[in-house]
Amino acid sequence: MRGIRPLFAGLLALSLGLGGRPAYSESKPPQLVRTLEGISEFTLDNGLRVLLFPDSSSPKVTVNITYLVGSRHEGYGETGMAHLLEHLVFKGTPTFPQVPKALQEKGADFNGTTSFDRTNYFETMPASDSNLEFGIKFEADRMVNSFIAKKDLDSEMTVVRNEYEAGENDPSSVLFKRLFATAYTWHNYSNLPIGAKSDIENVPIDRLQAFYRNYYQPDNALLVVAGRFDESKAKEYIQKYFGAIPKPQRVLVSPYTEEPAQDGERLVTLKRVGDTQVIGAIYHIPQGAHPDAAALQILEHVLTNAPSGRLYEALVKTQKATSVSGGSFLMHDPGVFYFSIEVPKQNNLDEVKQIFDQVIQEVIAKGITPEELTRAQTSFDKENTDLFNSSQGLAVQLSEWAAMGDWRLFFVNRERLGKVTPDQAQQVAQSYFRSTNRTLGIYTPTDQPERVEIPKIAEVNTIADSYVPKKAVTAGENFELTAANLLARSEKFTLPGGLQVTYVPKKTRGETVVARIDLTLGTPATLKDQKFLNSYVTAMLSRGTTTLTRKELKDKLDTLKAEVAVSGGIGRTSVTIRTSRTNFAEVLALVGTMLRNPAFDSKEFSQLQQQSITALEEQRTNPQTQVFDAMNGRVYQPDSLFYTGSLATRIAQAKSLNLAALKAFHQKFYGATLGEVSIVGDFDPVVTTPVLTQALGNWQAKTPASYFAPTLQDLTLGAASEDVIPLADKTNAWFLAALPLKITEEDPQYTALETGAYILGGGSLSSRLADRIRQKDGLSYGVGSVLRTTTGGAFSLLVNYAISNPQNIGKVEQAFKEELTTLLTKGITPEELKRATTAMIQEQWVELANDNILAAASNDLVLRQKTFQELADREARLQALTIDQVNKALQTYLDPTQVVLAKAGDFTK
Repeated sequence: MRGIRPLFAGLLALSLGLGGRPAYSESKPPQLVRTLEGISEFTLDNGLRVLLFPDSSSPKVTVNITYLVGSRHEGYGETGMAHLLEHLVFKGTPTFPQVPKALQEKGADFNGTTSFDRTNYFETMPASDSNLEFGIKFEADRMVNSFIAKKDLDSEMTVVRNEYEAGENDPSSVLFKRLFATAYTWHNYSNLPIGAKSDIENVPIDRLQAFYRNYYQPDNALLVVAGRFDESKAKEYIQKYFGAIPKPQRVLVSPYTEEPAQDGERLVTLKRVGDTQVIGAIYHIPQGAHPDAAALQILEHVLTNAPSGRLYEALVKTQKATSVSGGSFLMHDPGVFYFSIEVPKQNNLDEVKQIFDQVIQEVIAKGITPEELTRAQTSFDKENTDLFNSSQGLAVQLSEWAAMGDWRLFFVNRERLGKVTPDQAQQVAQSYFRSTNRTLGIYTPTDQPERVEIPKIAEVNTIADSYVPKKAVTAGENFELTAANLLARSEKFTLPGGLQVTYVPKKTRGETVVARIDLTLGTPATLKDQKFLNSYVTAMLSRGTTTLTRKELKDKLDTLKAEVAVSGGIGRTSVTIRTSRTNFAEVLALVGTMLRNPAFDSKEFSQLQQQSITALEEQRTNPQTQVFDAMNGRVYQPDSLFYTGSLATRIAQAKSLNLAALKAFHQKFYGATLGEVSIVGDFDPVVTTPVLTQALGNWQAKTPASYFAPTLQDLTLGAASEDVIPLADKTNAWFLAALPLKITEEDPQYTALETGAYILGGGSLSSRLADRIRQKDGLSYGVGSVLRTTTGGAFSLLVNYAISNPQNIGKVEQAFKEELTTLLTKGITPEELKRATTAMIQEQWVELANDNILAAASNDLVLRQKTFQELADREARLQALTIDQVNKALQTYLDPTQVVLAKAGDFTK
């Protein structure tokens, strides 16, 4: 965790309607309060606060509304109520009776999340006046007109309970929950937002409605509009729709319970089925507005960051543990600092705890070094810079700080981070990292109890008044994301060694640039006996070069404010880069060194191997892993390159790894002979081309390479199968139903089939499966379908999935079969076709507004020997589809007699 983050996101929210709201009234225009670094704050007469953050370089607009209500505000018997209400606010209003469909038609990326102090909702859509008006009208409407009906509570309660049960599958999550419950004796932070199972099951509808009426009001909300929009129109729409809502007559009473100082170390023990040991520790810390919060964030980086963190070096590098994580939960009231350490089953837990204590005591006694401080501050500065380049991300982050007392605290905290000194960090460690202030998995009595009094600030909003704004981030150009514009702007050429390059230069906010490098390695014949090695080779590429240690490499990338990720599988390695125009050339050269001259350090390899083995062994009791493994074994031939093998086989492969094999693989297969490179954003092609050529242009692989994808010979096509996998103590089960399809994305009927699959299970909450299994029957928190196609492959795979209580898995299966049969026998409706094609077109452009996705799509188009024109062609194909075409494609390719079923969970109860 880094600083603050939304906790326990309520993946999809729902609403319900009730009467008794006051009638709409006339209102004054939004009144300007202040402008801070490009963000303007307004207020309405009814108390609504508004932040407008225009960013013309983004082709998207985000509408985010945050209500200052979370689990902290729940009463006895009401735990989980804020989260449950978040779900119900997606159930509709008289104006928008089908919320998921309304959002889907706009191609919206949307969500709702609940935390300790707030509940927020957002939708990100293609930038347009109509979408801007829709988002503002939509959120204003469900603020006051959501149904909140008994029938919806009855069905959604089981969905939320299913979400609760999903968390119960993970012992680390359960331990986290127990630690919070033990660390807080009186304050409501002891109750995580998911709530108690009994409260979820039994909350009366009238209490939920009263909760809604009390907190979902304009004077308890912050509206943020970010991205590309006309500010005058935004204010007009806000006045029209939100301004018409009268100020409520009730007076909100803020929670007043304070947590007393802890008077001794507390102990939590947990015993559940699993394969990895975990140590968790919680220390009480001040609220997010307190000056000590910045130093605590610095300590988080110094202690837990990989690979430079002290705990990481003391525990992970020595292979005592496989992972170390932690961070400060900055909240409205005093929060906690949390540590989590994963330890292999065979290792000594007491030894790990002793080392953990030694590291903490060393920080208390000696503090941190200037080098550690600089590294942490550089990392935070990079993250905050990146955040300002994301309209949606900044909108959500500002609402987090608003829930802590004032949205401007984001800027205060940013400034405080840069001013932390080693002495301050040590003083903060001495103040809060005491055993008497800790909740741990071990109990130790003491004759000398200590009490740590946590300071609190009464007037939070006065802190930000003296903040001096920094220089605004460089704005980007108003680039309309269309196939025509992409074709006109792009430049294509081939490097001397064979890499095909695509440039899409454009001015972006913060002068950011992204790049995607895809390398093709080997052939089916040369890779057959070592197909699993490349994933481990790619993991080593980020762990140091021949001239830079892993720590030095990480520090260098942080200094350059660069994000570099390397991944790989059978025959392909991919690199993604994100940085600034100023640093791009240096980062690109550094990536070339990472690819060509990895260190293959023996200690780093040992860590990677142990981490990989531990991660794989954790999956032995993971229902999701088990059903997908079963599906892979049913779909692919055992001798296929794409057959992953059993989990036991993969664990054995990881244990058999040796560094020499990874080095040999790299030397034999790596090179830039065949592949694609796309660079998108704010860069200078004249400067970039020589650097790219120097880095990769003449790097030849010693072994010939040819791109390959699954063929029909890889596929097993037989009768329907069913795998039932019992997993003890897993209260959340996974259901998977896969259909192999002899069709590729180049087939004339593919678009029709893709649309039919979308109607069956795509589109988030709105689909045949979602409407039936989640919305109507209330059996599953997550349900849907994905049509998986490999570029150049000879077949596709329709994967249908759902999670549920194990007792309901039979009902889920029956519902899936009935909906599939109905789809094939009765076909789709005109309304479904129109909604699906509209949503698929909108979603395409929303996704491509992310330059990382655009760069990856660009490489894929080159691989398919197509241009950006394919984006417009796909849109045209979708618009031209008929009902008969979709129904024919579904009937032609979907054969229920070949469904591959897999179910995993605890079916004994």
